[in-house]
Amino acid sequence: DVYTIFPEEATVVRGEIYGYVRHPLYLSLMCGTLALALLRNNGMALLVALLLLSPSLAAGDMADRELIERSGHEHTEYVRNTPALVPIRRLGGFLKLLFSLKE
Repeated sequence: DVYTIFPEEATVVRGEIYGYVRHPLYLSLMCGTLALALLRNNGMALLVALLLLSPSLAAGDMADRELIERSGHEHTEYVRNTPALVPIRRLGGFLKLLFSLKE
């Protein structure tokens, strides 16, 4: 990972999906595990899928703190204006982006 070796050379992306959700990878993992749990109609799998929420939020918080150290006020504003996992306020635009691949 180039970012861990040369953090000053990494670029911060805030467009497209990152304009709606700060951590889309964690969102996709949550959606995938919940979908599989519901598909199998398995209570234990549903519990595990919900338990995945805590480490996802913790890892996202760690990444945000590191980026705030690097970017300062710019990333702090991004954190204030963009939800971590679920874009409730801008759900329509998010779904439009996902299904039409346009913003």
